[in-house]
Amino acid sequence: PFEVSGDQDTFAIAWPSDGGVSLRTFDDGRELGQVDVAEPASATIVAIRSGVILLAWSSPTGLWFRRYALDLTPIDASAQLAQAGETRAPCASSTEAEFLLAWEAGDAAAETARLEVRPIPFTPGVPGPVTVIQTGAVSLPTIAGARPGEFVLAWAALDAGARFPFAQRFSLEVLDAGVPQSSADGGGAPRGPRFYRVGCASVDSATIVGALLLFTRARRRIQSAAARRETVHPQCACGPSGVARPASRTRGPRPRPPGSPTRARR
Repeated sequence: PFEVSGDQDTFAIAWPSDGGVSLRTFDDGRELGQVDVAEPASATIVAIRSGVILLAWSSPTGLWFRRYALDLTPIDASAQLAQAGETRAPCASSTEAEFLLAWEAGDAAAETARLEVRPIPFTPGVPGPVTVIQTGAVSLPTIAGARPGEFVLAWAALDAGARFPFAQRFSLEVLDAGVPQSSADGGGAPRGPRFYRVGCASVDSATIVGALLLFTRARRRIQSAAARRETVHPQCACGPSGVARPASRTRGPRPRPPGSPTRARR
């Protein structure tokens, strides 16, 4: 599958190709560079931030990565992050300070899986240590940068015999301390590790999209009806359909046709 990442006007696209990995960068509709990594890959990950592109790929020998400039000039040599068979479903994102790579390790069916995150600096240097974020029957991680100093990790896990998506926000300090730390509540007290179940296992994405469309259409109808009720003609009061209401009848002298005799008052 294709992977794409963007930063302002620049974006990068990567995909497994015949016998390797292909990477292309574009800026405002023009191609900046292209490169092909001659190593078989089953999955590719790309992230771009602050003029640096991170390319990672899964191969029969393990999980590898390399950093490039926007014109795809290599910043450093390829380096291995994990051995073969130790990573599945890798993903990447970035914060204001570094790239973040996440993957699944272990055996989810035996409830011994691990969701691991490893920071990679923008500049050449050794990646940070591997931090285990979650364990158990967990799989399919997805990572994204959040507010400064934080990131969000989402994953699938078993709950009451069904598989649900979960998500939690962490401080970047968790990657140094190795202890999950979520955001503070309204009073500022730390919440500690807490898992938030989002979505429903029995509802697929098509059902959710259909429900949102129905809700949007119903809301538009309500807003349209309210707008028609509030419409007022500049010269007369109008009903909801915009048709002037008939004037109320008042008793008074009826008009007489021209030339008709008038009664003299006694």
